Amino acid sequence: MPDAITTESWDDPLMQAIRPAIREAIEQAVEAELTAALGAARYARLRPRLGYRNGTQDRVVGTPMGAIPVTVPRARVAI
Repeated sequence: MPDAITTESWDDPLMQAIRPAIREAIEQAVEAELTAALGAARYARLRPRLGYRNGTQDRVVGTPMGAIPVTVPRARVAI
């Protein structure tokens, strides 16, 4: 029976090159989702918006390629 995959096996040069691309893709997807939910892009000054951005938060996302740190935007929903 083969040994379980260790983190050392994921640290080859190809995986080190792919991780930043995965991080960027996750951050862009979250940013697009938040823009759609709020009804306004970053720094947009629109009246009919559903909420406001409230900084960012660092999170760690577990992927098949290991844990990847991402920066996630925060928001407040206007009531």
